[in-house]
Amino acid sequence: MAVERRPFTIKEAQQASEAFITSAANLAVPVVEIDGVPAGEGRPGPLADRLREIHFDFSRNPAI
Repeated sequence: MAVERRPFTIKEAQQASEAFITSAANLAVPVVEIDGVPAGEGRPGPLADRLREIHFDFSRNPAI
């Protein structure tokens, strides 16, 4: 999975098709709204769902 790490503006974040916050404990927590503007479709997207699924699978079986 390609990743780009750079500063971004609130406007850019609001225009994203999907948004999520990452942490060591929860990996990817979907963001459904940014300053009152729906993020993407205003519901968790497939990327955040997939990242959470991978994290849970690894947590259950770290030998993967």
